[in-house]
Amino acid sequence: MTSSLSVESAGTMDAGSLMSKEERRQAIETLKARDNWTNFYYLAQVYAVLIATVGLTIWSYGLVADAGLSWWWNIPATIVAVFIMGGTQHQFGGVVHEGTHHILFKNRILNEVVSDWFAAFPIFTSTYTFRLHHLAHHQFVNDKARDPNFEMAHEGGYWLDFPVEHIELLIGIGRLLWLPNSVRYIMARLKQSSLGGGKTNPYADRVRKGSSWPIKIGVIYTILTPFLILPFQLQKMYFAAGLVLLAATAATIIYFLLVPESSFQKSRLNPTVSHRVTQISRT
Repeated sequence: MTSSLSVESAGTMDAGSLMSKEERRQAIETLKARDNWTNFYYLAQVYAVLIATVGLTIWSYGLVADAGLSWWWNIPATIVAVFIMGGTQHQFGGVVHEGTHHILFKNRILNEVVSDWFAAFPIFTSTYTFRLHHLAHHQFVNDKARDPNFEMAHEGGYWLDFPVEHIELLIGIGRLLWLPNSVRYIMARLKQSSLGGGKTNPYADRVRKGSSWPIKIGVIYTILTPFLILPFQLQKMYFAAGLVLLAATAATIIYFLLVPESSFQKSRLNPTVSHRVTQISRT
């Protein structure tokens, strides 16, 4: 014999194993409680792993060099470092996710600044642009016309029709390991989560479209600057490399300071920190 128990009726029972509706509400509120200091501790743990990984890998390279061994001996340490760094970057994504929902810290400005500077910027995105994509996914989940995940999955080449069998999942992962497919996947993620793009995003302001140049300038600075300073670094002209970096950074910041506010792309979600400040901070 089977019986069903509705949520409402369960909330009125006095059994110790069941919580009333009010108790559930209070438990949820407790889990949602935020402050302005706890997550600094967990963020520090992520950075401790990151710094330790880089430091130990460099130390390992030094041991190989001092022993006069071939660079092939660096491969094991490099592979381990890549996996750990990949996991760390994924944790940065988790931090940005919490910041996107304004639950990283109680203070919204602190929430945005820490999420940007310590998690989003290191992985080439911002909390606001990810919020455009992610909140739309939450609000319109599985809506083919308005859920940005559909557009991103199709553009990125990793769309799978559910339910997915184990072999289909493995084949899908294998396809993404092919370099051209990996680039396609990265570009789709970049467009949606890092640049706030996407034709179907329901939060886009179709009237106040702004200019594409602030985004283009940011991308040009990010991609071109390393190539400008690389020749000087290879020749160990570090002072010249620093001057080139300083000049490129100053020129980009001046552009963002002078460009009209109307040039920044608008959306139906108001930014916690202005677009101008965010763009300058990312430089």
